[in-house]
Amino acid sequence: MSPNNNLDHVVQSSMSHIKAKLPPLTSEQREKMKAFEKQYLDLFKPKGQRMRVSWKVQFMRWLQTLIDFFRECIKGNDKYNGDEYLKEYDIQAFARGVEKALNEGRK
Repeated sequence: MSPNNNLDHVVQSSMSHIKAKLPPLTSEQREKMKAFEKQYLDLFKPKGQRMRVSWKVQFMRWLQTLIDFFRECIKGNDKYNGDEYLKEYDIQAFARGVEKALNEGRK
């Protein structure tokens, strides 16, 4: 499995988990989520190519913006306090998993 495929798998499975645990989103937040998914697919279009530095920079910007978006979604949603909803540690675990997959791709 190439590094791109491993990273893609980690991001896709983690995002599915996080999306399932998000509190109900506003229509604006749903649109942002769709935009993140489209941007992500665009990042992985040139399949099979070695990861370039500029690609990594774009990817890290996308990742940081997505993490900020997830934090925005859970901020102020104290009424969604159960375990079934996203917590800060879920977001941190997502970031660590993606970082690990990205670093493995450099080896």
